[in-house]
Order: sequence, then structure tokens, then C-alpha cells
Amino acid sequence: MKITGAAARVARRLLEAGPASASQIAVDLQITPAAIRRHLDALESANYVTAHQEAPFGPRSNTPRGRGRPAKVYAVTRSEEHTSELQSHLNLVCR
Repeated sequence: MKITGAAARVARRLLEAGPASASQIAVDLQITPAAIRRHLDALESANYVTAHQEAPFGPRSNTPRGRGRPAKVYAVTRSEEHTSELQSHLNLVCR
């Protein structure tokens, strides 16, 4: 998968700032959450990111969750092969 444009910005955000929900990424990048989810779905199907019910590492939230479906938290895949491939793609795109 060739990563360009907004998908590259989403991947770069996850690499640099760590796991986040689509809503958090949308606020950081000033893109709609729906657009972020489309990019995350594409990155996930290419095995560059994974989705979890809570952050796979880092501090846990102690705040009670509201109603509705729990937000997915996305993180860069822990596979060294995919991470280094993603990093090399982003180095070419985000200069």
C-alpha cells in the first residue's frame, strides 16, 4: 500500500504521539473523524496499525466511560517489519 496525503499524516501522528482514538487524531490533525476512520481502516487492512478497546501501552484512563460503543484506540503495529516499512514510506512522503 502506498501511503500518501492524509493517511500519511495519520500514520505519522500515531508514530510520533502514540496510541489514540479517531476522535483524538481528528482534533490533532483538524480532519473530520469520519475521514480519519477511513484512513485508519486502510492502514489497518495493510497491517500498519491495530485497533484495541484501550491503549495497548501507556497510562490507563480512570474516567468512567459514557454511553455507547467504546472508542477504538489505534496504535502502530508492533511488528518490526511493518513498523520499519511504514517509517520508510513516511520518510519519503513527509519531508
